[in-house]
Amino acid sequence: MGKLLNIIIFCSFLISLTLFAACGSPTSGEVDGGGGDTDTLTFEFVFSWGTQGDGNSEFSSPEGIAIDSSNNIYVADFGNHRVQKFTADPENETATFVTEWGSEGDGNDELQNPSAIMVNSSNTIFVSDRNNHRIVTFDTSGNYQSQAGTTGTGDLEFNYPQGLLSLAGYLYICDRYNYRIQKIDSTPTFDSEWGSNGTSNGEFKLPYDLAADSDLLIYVTDFSNHRIQVFNTSSTFQSTWGEYGTANGEFNSPTGIYVDSEDQIYISDSGNNRVQVVDTNGTYLGSFGSIGTGDGEFVGPMSIAMDSDGYIYVVDGGNNRINVYKETT
Repeated sequence: MGKLLNIIIFCSFLISLTLFAACGSPTSGEVDGGGGDTDTLTFEFVFSWGTQGDGNSEFSSPEGIAIDSSNNIYVADFGNHRVQKFTADPENETATFVTEWGSEGDGNDELQNPSAIMVNSSNTIFVSDRNNHRIVTFDTSGNYQSQAGTTGTGDLEFNYPQGLLSLAGYLYICDRYNYRIQKIDSTPTFDSEWGSNGTSNGEFKLPYDLAADSDLLIYVTDFSNHRIQVFNTSSTFQSTWGEYGTANGEFNSPTGIYVDSEDQIYISDSGNNRVQVVDTNGTYLGSFGSIGTGDGEFVGPMSIAMDSDGYIYVVDGGNNRINVYKETT
């Protein structure tokens, strides 16, 4: 029953995104959101891999993606309760399955709808084990290392954890249905938290993901407030940008976020079925994607990652695949 309920919830989410996009989303391959801004960056689709299923290189509503220092790719395969590991060769438009780990359950080596995945500088894999309300760590071969968290509203307790960020020796976690960010150290010991349910500065409506720039500013996708909020590492609010809409710099249910080495910020604008790229002030730079099942199109883009060669990997959750792009300007 729990598995069926999760599938129904995810499908309802995708249906709502699709209905919105059919009515108001751009439909060209190079998205122009209609705000009148000129794209200073352009992108092209390279290739994709994956289809619906439970075999190797098949997915069931994937959500999270991360890439380690050797360009190995890890995907949180949400509906299959596992992590899949791949290598990719974008120049030859190929991806190769390496291994997988996890199965449905609450044991050390089991997962219940993994929703986000992150690799730190030591190549430790952190997984948001969403429906077990915990964070689980593995090595790059999938061997269990540790876990932290349980269900609740207290310190180091979670209500459907999502996005993860490793920064300056701390782990930051989007605690979605507690409407907050939790900060813990490596022991793990609770350090601090910020956020509550609301629409004001520093409040959230289902925070989804977070990323940091070279100045250690933290950017949070505030999903149901359709905006990005910016904080420092002491949790002090800095700024916010974005609002509900289809124009450049506007969002409909932003999900994944990634900051590259040049401090360009990539945001999965899931309800508009595109990825928008902005600078650290929220100024629009470019975008790619539109609704559909063809090359370079999305049905609910989720998490984003980039390899050392600058290729951009986006989880195309509703199409059960990974799309790969590159910047052309």
